[in-house]
Order: sequence, then structure tokens, then C-alpha cells
Amino acid sequence: MEKMLGIYRLFIGPYRLVCSPWESVYISPNRLLMQGAYGQVIEGYGQMGLAVNSPQIMADHTGPELNFAALMGEKIRLGDENFREAAWKFRRNHLERRALALDTRNFLERGYT
Repeated sequence: MEKMLGIYRLFIGPYRLVCSPWESVYISPNRLLMQGAYGQVIEGYGQMGLAVNSPQIMADHTGPELNFAALMGEKIRLGDENFREAAWKFRRNHLERRALALDTRNFLERGYT
């Protein structure tokens, strides 16, 4: 439980988020919300007939992105090959890109240049 609380603290304030849960923050040059990645994620969900239907949840939040990836994985596991290419594209264009941006920014912010 202690380890889980430590992980949650990365994404929850109240004063400062250590790790932002929104992809657009990592991808946009000025670390702004609802930038290019936000629209791209919505488009990717739409291509698969899905959407985030709550105004309180941003589409490029870690939760919906991982949920979308899990759903695509389940569709592939059940034999729906139409999702295979979309799943790899989503992983490459969103999940991996975010991870790389997070790692690079943390590296630079700590002064390891």
C-alpha cells in the first residue's frame, strides 16, 4: 500500500504535480493543456468508435489513454485484427512519445546536460 501511495502522489497535488497526467503537457513546448496531443488523442479514439463522454475527464489524461490501450489489447486478444495496427500506432504516437518526453524533460530539468 505504501508503494501505491507513493505512485499516486506523483499525479495528485494539492500544491504541485510531480508528474502531470496529461499528455499535452509533455508534448507542447510550453507545457500547456489541450494542445496538439489532446486533439490527436480524440481523433484516435474516434477512429475506433470511442470517445471520452465526460467533460470532467480530458481525453489525453493517463487514465483514458491506458484504458483505451487496454481495450484495444482485449479486442486483439479476442481476434479482432482491425485493432492491431491502430493499437501500435496509438502506442507509438502517444504512450511512447509521452514516456520519452517525460524522461527527457526530467533529465534536462535536473541539469544532466
